[in-house]
Amino acid sequence: MYVLILFSFLAGIATVLSPCVIPVLPALLSVSGGKGRLRPIGTVIGLVISFIFFTLALTAIVKATGVSPNVLRYIAVAMIAFFGLSMLFPKLGDWFAKYTSGFAEAGQRVQEKSKLAGSGFWGGLS
Repeated sequence: MYVLILFSFLAGIATVLSPCVIPVLPALLSVSGGKGRLRPIGTVIGLVISFIFFTLALTAIVKATGVSPNVLRYIAVAMIAFFGLSMLFPKLGDWFAKYTSGFAEAGQRVQEKSKLAGSGFWGGLS
């Protein structure tokens, strides 16, 4: 019984330290400071909803197209490798930022126009 509890605890630590969670942690921690008591809860619920939506959407796309999950896994590994290289080599990072900055600007414009964006729960959810 104690061995099972120990392995469950270690699995929880590994989950928190896994590469897919680490990029999200700064966003969650930065939202916690100020700007309303319920804003962190809205942020967490928004992340949960988006993870559920994109997981279900990707699963539906894979089933509808018949693409092998291994192919998607290799694409994901290549993308992570590219992101790592863009951090190691500033010129590559600058090139990537130049061609993808439009996505960030579009998201920022949508958020600025949102009437829900505020300091409370709805501001965290959006």
